[in-house]
Amino acid sequence: MKSELTSVQRDTLRLFALTLIPSSPDGPSADEAEVAPTWIDVTLAERPDLVPGVLRILDAYDGSEPRLYLERLEREAKGDFAKITYAIAGSYFKSPVAKEWLGFARILDEYESAEPEPTKETMELLQPVLARGAFYRPTSLRRHPLPEELS
Repeated sequence: MKSELTSVQRDTLRLFALTLIPSSPDGPSADEAEVAPTWIDVTLAERPDLVPGVLRILDAYDGSEPRLYLERLEREAKGDFAKITYAIAGSYFKSPVAKEWLGFARILDEYESAEPEPTKETMELLQPVLARGAFYRPTSLRRHPLPEELS
């Protein structure tokens, strides 16, 4: 599914992405991860609230050196800088190339409950506590006297 990006906007996004995630021996670049041609569309489809801001930022690009433009954006419009970097980084991490580099290629997108699953090790650790049963120490509610206005 292609997003609402024009070819000019997509080219601008590619420039920004390459500036933020350049080619390096340590990992794939934004181009190698296909951020601009493929994954930005997925990100914007999943986060339609970002679309107006991202399009506005791409349209406002004045053709200056991308690094200087992004540095100025970071200084003068932190919210816009956060939007464009979020969209680019999110697109990068959706790429199978980036996932492979990070070692996440085989991790499935699965729902995870906030409740931890009890494991055999956890249950073994809890056995002495469960066998002992609950016990309580009496506590005093008035260890320290309260000020007169509170008593």
